[in-house]
Amino acid sequence: MKKVVSGLFVILFAFTLQGGKVIVIEGNSKIAGSRNNVLTVVIYQTDFEEVIKAWKKEMKSTKVKVKTSKGEVFADNAIIKKLGDHPMDIYARTEKIVGGSKLIVGVNLGGVFLNSRDHKDKYYAFAKFVEAFAESQIRASIIKQIKGAEKELKRRVKAQEYLVKNNKSLKNKIVGYKNDIKKAEVKIYTNESKQVAQKKKIEAQKIEVEAVKAKEAKFL
Repeated sequence: MKKVVSGLFVILFAFTLQGGKVIVIEGNSKIAGSRNNVLTVVIYQTDFEEVIKAWKKEMKSTKVKVKTSKGEVFADNAIIKKLGDHPMDIYARTEKIVGGSKLIVGVNLGGVFLNSRDHKDKYYAFAKFVEAFAESQIRASIIKQIKGAEKELKRRVKAQEYLVKNNKSLKNKIVGYKNDIKKAEVKIYTNESKQVAQKKKIEAQKIEVEAVKAKEAKFL
């Protein structure tokens, strides 16, 4: 089963990436109350609400205060070890799109938002961080889909097995009913034969009764 799951995961994940490679794009969008420089990534095969929950969990792992307001997650003075020891105010929100969700992230470095022109190294390091997060969400979503599909497959196989078992049971009952019918037919035949014989005995007894009554008339 594990080999089947692994193979199915590879196929689905490859198909997902063919549908659109995970790419972090720099742009400008409304975040943190105004339009600021942001990193945007499309996360295929995911639900936007689940993605923002996962991002919030990711931010909480930095052990800082994380707040959610109007669908936007804010991590105050977050320090992401793999990106260095500099605290950052990280804002993020998600949007629902066809085939998945979009994650928009803005990073305030202290009056200026992270961008590739002024903070080249930090920008590309953070972009890799966002890209890795997006890929992890795709994997998690597809694994969840696989489990759901396998669960439904098991349910359908079980339903089929029940139908086969029930069909066999019904056929066995039919065989039993046929045997019972044959036995009943024999009993009916025997019963009817006994009825004919009994009627003959009744007729003979009637004659006997009349003969006895004749004696009464003769001697009394």
